[in-house]
Amino acid sequence: MARTNGEYSLNESLGNLSTLFSRAILKRINLELKRQGYKITSEQWVVLVHVWGHNGQSQQVLAEKLFKDKTTIARLVASVESLGLVGRKGGRRDNREKIVFLTERGKQVTNRVTALVQRLLTEAGRGISEEDMKVCKDVLRRAHKNIS
Repeated sequence: MARTNGEYSLNESLGNLSTLFSRAILKRINLELKRQGYKITSEQWVVLVHVWGHNGQSQQVLAEKLFKDKTTIARLVASVESLGLVGRKGGRRDNREKIVFLTERGKQVTNRVTALVQRLLTEAGRGISEEDMKVCKDVLRRAHKNIS
């Protein structure tokens, strides 16, 4: 727990600092997506990236990876499906299981939006050394592992 003079300090809290950064970068990503005419949100893009990384995964696996409940993931997948970016089909053994895959359009959009997001993250890291960025990422990975 982050403390200053024996008291909790939001300015020194890893949780608060990571939340502030996350909210700021997601707000900026959403602004840029809208400005450039993309009809997706950062939340939908995260779904696309996870499907892109493992095309043909089940909604259940996707929900676990994204720490979302089944209803939320079903809503998110349906929203990107309505844009023609993903498709769903029944599982091989159980037709109730929904397998999610990127469409060709989804692959194109994911590639372009990923490049846009990478530019924004590079901008966010301006003035931060490569070594400091590596340490920051390592600390966040270890903290995540500790609580997962």
